[in-house]
Amino acid sequence: MKIDMNIRPATKEDLKQCEAIFNLRELYTASGHNLTAEFVVNYLNEKYFLVAEDEGQIVGAIYGEPLKAGGVVIWVLAVLSDKRGQGIGSALLMALEENTRSDGRKWLYLNAPAQKPATINFYKKHGYDIGQTYIECAKNL
Repeated sequence: MKIDMNIRPATKEDLKQCEAIFNLRELYTASGHNLTAEFVVNYLNEKYFLVAEDEGQIVGAIYGEPLKAGGVVIWVLAVLSDKRGQGIGSALLMALEENTRSDGRKWLYLNAPAQKPATINFYKKHGYDIGQTYIECAKNL
């Protein structure tokens, strides 16, 4: 099935669909919670929160955050499970990389789940260096 995809900035109206896409165990916070629309609204940004839309449905999303040190951290990249392998994640990643370059930023950073070899291979294919394995530590204040 051919995807007629449009990559565009996310809007508030997209966030409930994004919440469903982000409801993956590997994307849960360290305290075990899924990413909600109420949480990710804080990341809305025309350059760093993008969605892939196919016939009015959000099929993938990526969001990151510009850092003071001149880079961008990618917090989440996710695609609906039945739409994976169709180039959606690659298109989202490349669009965010282009926005990063056009913003004068020089580097990107992300974390990927070590127990998901397909995810690690996806990032390797896109030229990302794979670093050390770390344990996430978080504290609610």
